[in-house]
Amino acid sequence: MENVTIKPLTVTEVNQRVKKTVEDEILLKDILIEAEIGTCNYHSSGHLYLTLKDADSELRCNVWKSYVMRLKTKLNTGDRVLIRGNVEVFLKGGSYQLIAKEIYPLGLGALQAKFEALKKKLYEEGLFAPERKIPIPKYPKKIAMITGPSGAAVQDMIRVARKRMPSVNLLVIPSQVQGAAAAKSIVGALKVADTLTDVDTVILARGGGSMEDLWCFNEEQVVRAVASMNKPIITGVGHEIDTTLVDFASDLRAVTPTQAMEFALCDKGEILAQIKKDDLFIYNSVWNLFNNKKKYFKALSENPYLKDKERIIRDREMVIDQLTDKINMFYSDFLKDKKHSFSTLCTKLDSLSPLKILSQGYSLTEKEGKVVQSIKDLTKGDEIITYLQDGQVKSKVE
Repeated sequence: MENVTIKPLTVTEVNQRVKKTVEDEILLKDILIEAEIGTCNYHSSGHLYLTLKDADSELRCNVWKSYVMRLKTKLNTGDRVLIRGNVEVFLKGGSYQLIAKEIYPLGLGALQAKFEALKKKLYEEGLFAPERKIPIPKYPKKIAMITGPSGAAVQDMIRVARKRMPSVNLLVIPSQVQGAAAAKSIVGALKVADTLTDVDTVILARGGGSMEDLWCFNEEQVVRAVASMNKPIITGVGHEIDTTLVDFASDLRAVTPTQAMEFALCDKGEILAQIKKDDLFIYNSVWNLFNNKKKYFKALSENPYLKDKERIIRDREMVIDQLTDKINMFYSDFLKDKKHSFSTLCTKLDSLSPLKILSQGYSLTEKEGKVVQSIKDLTKGDEIITYLQDGQVKSKVE
């Protein structure tokens, strides 16, 4: 049996393997831990070093300077917190710790921590993206209000609507707006409003209250229902200082129910002012058009041809006369040129004529219509004709 040599590992190699194993473990990534702060050390470097503990264990936690600067409250020993982060291994020291990414104080901060965590989740899904927003109709005919039927919010919205645009139709879809059953009730009311074909705008509203009172507007099912609406929706939940997750998912956020109705409707005074402005614009446009046409017709009426119709005929006759003169002149020059050319050709032709030669003392002899050019062309007994300047002589060759 051969001896097997086992190569020992270095401390660094062991720590490297532990680091890889821990940091590759999906169950140790982006975890959420609820704990009490055992020790809290704000270092001069700006980093924050914590010890998290429960009844049985402790865990080191590092908060880097970049996040410490964003903390809204100072942490202290004994505080209970909700921390989200990753477990990492410090290679040199061979220790592990939680690297914090987000910290939420518990107690009153527990709901806020839950709010921020869900807000982050839905934001990353794109539910709050601006491109999802639907434009709010400027002149709605009917508005559906989802709210408590007996609260002050519905009365405030009705009062604003009657003042701003009395002709608009209002529909109240009652819903619970507080308590354990409120989320389900609101989702149902939203679905009903979304199916009503004659509704142009939906308002989801309630008056102010504590964070616990308004919590149903932060429930995930409600936020998703608002985000999935096919009709434009305005949220007016609480007072100006209150913000709920439905405000991020809606098409328009108002700080109160009253403002939500103001956003949904134009003021009738503004509408009348716009009508007056448009009326003035139309009047000026028509008046300017009328004046332009009036100037045009006046220019036509002053046209000399329209005043004296016979002048048109005279002007046309003058044009015809001018054209006739040009044509006559053209043909006169044309005929003169052709006549000159013909005369030149006749002169040349006459100079080549046999008769011209006879006039100079010469004679021309023909036999049977052909010019005799040589004695060899004649034989005894041929009849020939000789042409002279003043006549012809017939003879017979001997």
